[in-house]
Amino acid sequence: MKKPLIIHVTHELSAGGAERVVTDLATHLPKHGFDVEVITVLKGGLFKKELTAKGIRVTVLSRKGFLGWKTVRELDRKSVGRERV
Repeated sequence: MKKPLIIHVTHELSAGGAERVVTDLATHLPKHGFDVEVITVLKGGLFKKELTAKGIRVTVLSRKGFLGWKTVRELDRKSVGRERV
């Protein structure tokens, strides 16, 4: 059985409070039986290196805006066939 996938979506992973929270959640959830991926819509940043070093998948979409329809469809495709949490 596949682990439930949790995808965290954020603008970027530069230094900031929200980015720190996403990083902390993403690194702790696998210990509790979840598969985790972090998707940044705009760009990577400071925390990307920390996440990838801990084995967390990070996808950078490099979009110009945050959540246009193209981005929403791409995010939905990433979760197809996975249990949604």
